[in-house]
Amino acid sequence: DADAVLHGIIKPKVHAAIITCLLRWIEREPMHLFRRHAESLVELVAVEPTVLPQLRRRLGRRAGQAFRGKGQFAGFAQLVFQLEALGLPVVDDEPGNEVLDHPTASMMPPLQLGLLQTLRSMLRDWPVDRLADELTGPALDLLCCRKGLKEKATSNISVRISEELNAIRDKVLARAEPVRVQIVLLAFGRFLCATAGAAGGKVSDNGRGLVDLAEPLRMHLLASQETLGSLGFCTASVTPGAKELPPEYLGRKVELYERLGDLWKMVAQVMQLLGDDDESAVAGTLLEPLQPVRAP
Repeated sequence: DADAVLHGIIKPKVHAAIITCLLRWIEREPMHLFRRHAESLVELVAVEPTVLPQLRRRLGRRAGQAFRGKGQFAGFAQLVFQLEALGLPVVDDEPGNEVLDHPTASMMPPLQLGLLQTLRSMLRDWPVDRLADELTGPALDLLCCRKGLKEKATSNISVRISEELNAIRDKVLARAEPVRVQIVLLAFGRFLCATAGAAGGKVSDNGRGLVDLAEPLRMHLLASQETLGSLGFCTASVTPGAKELPPEYLGRKVELYERLGDLWKMVAQVMQLLGDDDESAVAGTLLEPLQPVRAP
């Protein structure tokens, strides 16, 4: 380390060569192996100050790249939390190292900006079932770990939720395959409930998780099944026995019963999460007439 150079134990050229090798290792080591060497990274940072900036740069670049494999994003989040827990401040950066987020014209630490850019790509490109599978647990916790990052993530997630519900409405109006509509509705519900419940979110408790819909959009989503495009309308449209069930779906009643209980439980959970106290209290009463006791 630097003390060894100072006392003549290691020559400066040798020390420089060692540091170069360490920095090259941080640059090239497969990211999935970093968790195995996390404690060694802490020791390196303690004796060589150039290691932390290099580590931050590497993590920032990785955060902004695509996570194609299943569970990769959650694994990256676990690595970041592991390093933070060991005392390495990798989520934040030194003053003056922030970079510009062009869509919001605001400055952000590189890792946080990388996470936000990746989230935007996921929300743009991934189907809702993959979003529901991947954006859970540590991945959502990471998006909530800093106020500025959480606010920007919330804005983008809320837009996708509104767009996704509109897309489901369009599937119903186009008389898309009804079982597929049910499956997409369940995935939508899982995604919405996971993001709205992130970090203990609950609207009536002034904590919205990662969902913050404008009041007209929130009220429309939670409106009764008579309201075109509401979650209740979309769900009732694939519910045997409901007046919203299109004639084209009447021949699929037996198949549609299979997921019915899960569908309406999802609707009730969404109302509990996004509804105010009064809306949450009447959720079960509003949905009860639409829940058949059993398939014929």
